[in-house]
Amino acid sequence: MIDYPGEQNFLSYFGSAGKHWSLRRKIFTYVMIPAALFAIVIGSVFITARMMELERIVTTRSQETTDQLVNMSALLLERKDQATLSLIAGGAIQKDGVRSVVIYNQRGDIAAHAGAMPAARASQRNLLNTQGSRRRIGDYLQLVEPVWATPPESDNANARPMPTGWVAVEFAYTPTQLAQSRAILLTVLGILLTVFLSAVLASRLSRQLTRPLAHTVDVVSRIKRGDSGARLDIEGSREIELLRDGINSMADTLEHAHSELQQNIDQATEDLRETLETIEIQNIELNIARKEALQASKIKSEFLANMSHEIRTPLNGIIGFARILLKSPLTQQQKDHATTIVKSSETLLSVINDILDFSRIEAGKLLLDHSEFNVRDTIDDAMTLLAPAAHEKNLDLAAMVYLDVPAILVGDPLRVKQIILNLIGNAVKFTRHGEIVLRVMLEDQESSGQHVTIRISVSDTGVGMSKTQQRALFHAFSQGDASTARRFGGSGLGLVISRKLAEQMGGSISVESTLGEGSTFSVLLRLESLGQFATGKRLAMASDESLAPLDYEGSRHYEAPPDLSGERLIYLEYQQRTAMVTQQILQQWSADVVIAESLDDLCEAIVKAQKAGRGFAAAIMGITSYQLSSAVHLAAVERIEKQLDCRVVLLTPTIDSVREHAAILNACTAYALKPIPQRKLAAMMMMLLTKKDKGYATSRQPQSARLFRPKPRVMAVDDNAANLRLIEALLTDIGVEPVAVTSGYEALRLLKETTCDLVFMDVQMPGMDGMETTRLIRSLSGPIAHIPILALTAHALNEEREELLNNGFNEYVTKPISESQLLDLLSRYLQFTQPAKVADEIHQVYSNFSGTVRPSQKAAPEPCVDIESSVRLAAGKRDLAVELLSMLLENLPEDEERFRKLERANDIKGLEEAAHKLHGGTRYCGVPLLRAAVASLEIMLKQKQPWVEPLKQTYAEIDRLLYWADQTDWQPLMLGAPDGLSRSSAG
Repeated sequence: MIDYPGEQNFLSYFGSAGKHWSLRRKIFTYVMIPAALFAIVIGSVFITARMMELERIVTTRSQETTDQLVNMSALLLERKDQATLSLIAGGAIQKDGVRSVVIYNQRGDIAAHAGAMPAARASQRNLLNTQGSRRRIGDYLQLVEPVWATPPESDNANARPMPTGWVAVEFAYTPTQLAQSRAILLTVLGILLTVFLSAVLASRLSRQLTRPLAHTVDVVSRIKRGDSGARLDIEGSREIELLRDGINSMADTLEHAHSELQQNIDQATEDLRETLETIEIQNIELNIARKEALQASKIKSEFLANMSHEIRTPLNGIIGFARILLKSPLTQQQKDHATTIVKSSETLLSVINDILDFSRIEAGKLLLDHSEFNVRDTIDDAMTLLAPAAHEKNLDLAAMVYLDVPAILVGDPLRVKQIILNLIGNAVKFTRHGEIVLRVMLEDQESSGQHVTIRISVSDTGVGMSKTQQRALFHAFSQGDASTARRFGGSGLGLVISRKLAEQMGGSISVESTLGEGSTFSVLLRLESLGQFATGKRLAMASDESLAPLDYEGSRHYEAPPDLSGERLIYLEYQQRTAMVTQQILQQWSADVVIAESLDDLCEAIVKAQKAGRGFAAAIMGITSYQLSSAVHLAAVERIEKQLDCRVVLLTPTIDSVREHAAILNACTAYALKPIPQRKLAAMMMMLLTKKDKGYATSRQPQSARLFRPKPRVMAVDDNAANLRLIEALLTDIGVEPVAVTSGYEALRLLKETTCDLVFMDVQMPGMDGMETTRLIRSLSGPIAHIPILALTAHALNEEREELLNNGFNEYVTKPISESQLLDLLSRYLQFTQPAKVADEIHQVYSNFSGTVRPSQKAAPEPCVDIESSVRLAAGKRDLAVELLSMLLENLPEDEERFRKLERANDIKGLEEAAHKLHGGTRYCGVPLLRAAVASLEIMLKQKQPWVEPLKQTYAEIDRLLYWADQTDWQPLMLGAPDGLSRSSAG
């Protein structure tokens, strides 16, 4: 089937226009259009056929008449009988439709004529056309036919015969046209009659269909408007009657449903009215209950604050005095008891802190800080705090920071550290042997680089958990099972708090564990990034080779990492993870690190390196707790330090008593606790290799530039006698003059009468509390109004902290306070530095050097003292040799100081005299290395040649000789040697 564009356009137009027609119009149109089209087509066919038939009749009649005239005129023209021709023509004119008859002779002249004159005379051309012609002239049809005579005998077969004449007949079309007109008229009348009858039938049909439908629409509309009694009453075809019955049945159903619905509505309305009354009563009750709940919450917060104060206040005294007691001479049993008191008190304090944190989180009052912090420092702080517990169980504790982790992040460092402490604390608690590894890696980074997601994972080799235990793990007050809680202790809140904190930071926490094989806890934290990346390339996270120390570049808080390029270090470590971390840090600082597998390997490698002239700058030894008392390790350290002249750095586990392990600790140049913070390791390496501290330890700028006396005065205000005695003892112990005050009134009076540099103010006191006292101090005139006042309180709620800071306090410190916290606060507010002594044996980097550090010997060491030569130079008198060497050793510190003063003054003449004097003293003692160094210095000074390097060599040999004298019991050795002794030495 072919679709025509015109047809499609018409149908589409017709369809779109008919969408809005009424049904009656549609029926009338759909009936009329086919009927009209059919009538028109039939009429057109009839008219066309009739016209063609009339035309054919005219043509046939005219041709027959012409042929008769031609036949009758043939003989007459030959005889030239014009009379008869005229008679024939006159007879022909009598026929219907013949208007004119003309007979022409052979010459073309008119032989006979009848009727009207022709409309147009036949032309010579038509006459010569032997075939005849037929043409229409206006309303007439003219036929010209030749008249032939009998052809004569002729010898020329090709001669063309000529007619004897022509007959021209003209017929009129008028009768035919009249007949055609009548046919057209009759046909049109028939079409109109057909269309009229169709219209009558269509109108009747549309009325028969639309009237029932209109009635149906009217009834349905009434039903729609709610007239449930409306019914259809129509007669018609079977279909109409079925429609009527269906609508009436539907109306009956709707009426019934409406009746039931109305009844239900009435019932529901009544029920709703009763419910509303009940709800109104319940709302009143709920409002009362809400007020009671708010009051209970307020009472709960006050209760928590008061309980925190009441518990922390005695805990402050217990922990503080127990720590002071541990510093005094005690028996081992007494020390164990005091240590148990401290640990138990700290455990109780940890439980209190967990409960308070959980309460704040549940109440939605835990606010997160938004400040910059150093990732590596935060991790180092957490590892340092938990190292003693891990070392007590001989666990390998290591932290791995991957290369792609930004150096500086923005967030809440305290809460990040709290999460890490909870995870590592759990790992230490549930791990009996093996290792605990903390990994920090970059999980995701926004295209802008502003926010990063870091993953902190803690893996252990502990007891592990089943699937059931894992599902209950992050619920409050729950642990793996009841036996776990009894065996390992804990409140069961640590992981819940960690999960809540991680969620508040836009992250999450998860666990993977296998029973009996260990667990891995992973925390995702979304933080802002400010620091640069240590490397632009992300290393494989699956490999622990990709861990790296913190990137210092771009940090606004710390200096750049040390440059150890060209320095060779040898490292022995028995714990695999610790070795990996330390080695990677040193290599990141461009040091050449050689790994030793055993003590013998370590000593042998040092000897070989010195023989090759490529000795090590230092030997780093990581040992375990039981190796601290090992005679083998002590002998190895003494050999490396004294015989091989190489500096030893010991990395030890937590040391409970320095005196207990004094032998091996005094034998090495320096030692530090594992895991050693990266900044302390940097400070130690720079001290060993460059002989000066480059300031890698974190330093804080003071908030005040005031000048203080050598011993600042600090006021402590507290109504609790035990706490006041504790802070007084702590301040006295760290070298500060304390002023103890028991009330706010007394504090205000003393501040008006005397001068103090800082005030520790208790908040909750009878009479005038700490907040009112602080407001009165701030209202005074003069410098006293600006004195730093630090709130020392047992309360631990955030809202109280904000209130205190808004009421004039400079800082908020929660009890119990430790000695390290006091030192930190005094350093920040008073620029106070503690006098040289070990403040906290557990958390400091230890060293056995002071001033400058003697460098390690890079070549095979020569003897710095030749005992045989000393005796020989004393004329064989051993007592005189001892006396001469003693005099030299006693004067060496003064000589070195004189050299340094002259060097600073650039006094060449004075240096020459000092070198000459020292050279003279060495000529009578067996000190070949010092003698050679001083002689070289003297020659260079006399010859006006560069003398800086010889002077440095002189300093080094003086240090070497003094170190030898300090480490060697040389008098008995020199006095007891026989006269025939072969060349003997010490170095």
